[in-house]
Amino acid sequence: MNRNQSVLLCLAVLLVGMTFPPSVAAQDQLETPSWTLGWSTDMDDGFTIEMDDDWDIDGEIVAYIENSRMSQVEVELTYEITTWTPYTYDGPESITVAAGENKTFTITLSNDNDIDAREYNPDNTSTLTVTADEKIGDNSVMTGEQEIEGTVRVPKVFKLKPEVTLSEDDLYAGSTVDLSIQLMNLGNAKDAVKEASAEVRSCPHLTVEGLDALVNTV
Repeated sequence: MNRNQSVLLCLAVLLVGMTFPPSVAAQDQLETPSWTLGWSTDMDDGFTIEMDDDWDIDGEIVAYIENSRMSQVEVELTYEITTWTPYTYDGPESITVAAGENKTFTITLSNDNDIDAREYNPDNTSTLTVTADEKIGDNSVMTGEQEIEGTVRVPKVFKLKPEVTLSEDDLYAGSTVDLSIQLMNLGNAKDAVKEASAEVRSCPHLTVEGLDALVNTV
């Protein structure tokens, strides 16, 4: 076989090889760009719910599904909190994401009207789990399930309120009367008095003594 025949044979083999269809595995690699479930809200250090003076709870946690396929994906969503909490949570039951789209959805946290939020220890944390399960037609494809978790906590509320019981005795110039002061902890965490002061309005010459005894009261 001369050199020209060898070159023609190599070209023929190369051309024949190029006409073979790619293997099934190669096709799968080309056709399986998938979808991803993740947090849009920064959950690295957990999420702290907002709570106002009336103990009303407000919070929104945002997650996303990024679809890198060439077709839309429909996903069913479920939510779970690991422990007892003073709030309820609500989010969409399903979401449809178009091809190449990154779509967010919101989980809303609000008061559980049957629970006093002050009864919940703010040192406790709860784990919120979001599970996304791909749905094709009326069937759910278990191989398409993804899950993310995040820590949720309530804030520590420090709120000490003094309650003063006035004496029934008359206060004359140069005399003193005893007052009773009771401290009420209206917060949800252990608290202490750092500094105590008092002012008698409209009576600048009156002084209140003995407040030092309140300092460091726990």
